This record gives sequence, C-alpha cells and structure tokens, in this order.
Amino acid sequence: MSLCRLLKIAERIDSDDRDWFLNAINSWKSGGQLDVAFGLCGAAAITRRNMALKTAANILNQNDEYSTWYVAGLLEIAVSRFESRILTRYRRNQNMELSEIDMLLFEMFQPGCRIIRKQRQIFDCIK
Repeated sequence: MSLCRLLKIAERIDSDDRDWFLNAINSWKSGGQLDVAFGLCGAAAITRRNMALKTAANILNQNDEYSTWYVAGLLEIAVSRFESRILTRYRRNQNMELSEIDMLLFEMFQPGCRIIRKQRQIFDCIK
C-alpha cells in the first residue's frame, strides 16, 4: 500500500482515531512493518503478552530467591485471581486502581492472543 493512499484514508478518519492512524504510519515509515505498526499482527499481541508475563515474574522474584517454576506457580494463582475477581470488577468500574502486577495481567488479557493460565505454559514463557 502506498503512503499517498494511506494519507488519503487518514483524511476520512475521525479526529480521535486520526492520531493513532498517523502514529502507526510514522512507525511504518521509520522502518517498521505495516501490520505491526497498526497492531494487527498476532505476533505483536503474543510479544506483548509474553513481555507482560516476564515483567510480572521479575517483579515477583526481585531478589532471585525463588525458582522459575515456583514463580510460574505464583503467576498461575495471580492469573486465576485476576480473571475471576479483579477483571470483572475493573470492567464495571474502570476508575478502579490496579496493582502493578494486575496492570501487567490486564495487558495480557487484551485481545489478539490466547491467555496463558497454566503453570507449565507460564514457565515455558518466562524461563
């Protein structure tokens, strides 16, 4: 798709979405892939999910006192708690304050890829 065509499309977009669209075009122009720039790539969603899990694992194991397997178990419990309790309440009241771990788990629950819920899957992701 040509840049001229993308800019013509941008002219027809609402002002709220135009900024997002133009930022994606700029990202693409600076060397990124078009599908990744627009967040349409499944690989981008998987990368976001995996980075969120790894960051949560690092927060839980700041002093490297736990094994990776144990941290994966803690994350399995955290994912279950977040999905059953926190996410439901957050969707009803988006002004609710989330902890640092819960914010990372919320990122993991964004559309685009499968949710990792089991300790073994989490372990494979964070090791």
